[in-house]
Amino acid sequence: MMLLASLSAFFSLVMVYYSIATGIAGVALSIFNSNAALQSLFSYFVLGQQITKGQTWGIVLALIGACTLSLGEQIQTSLRRCYKR
Repeated sequence: MMLLASLSAFFSLVMVYYSIATGIAGVALSIFNSNAALQSLFSYFVLGQQITKGQTWGIVLALIGACTLSLGEQIQTSLRRCYKR
């Protein structure tokens, strides 16, 4: 499990530095920070471990945050259309 977490953190940091260099750091940082939620899901589905209520909330919030960041431009466009009317 520690090896999986280390590999995930390594690849996350590589992607964060690449995205900072190209100017899209916000999305990469949210993916990097959702590492704990991904590890909890892996433990549940692959290793059969139970998930606590706090971990469930963390997974839900990480998914909501990732969706919000990846759909940010579409959300802004639809909100602008709503407020123009």
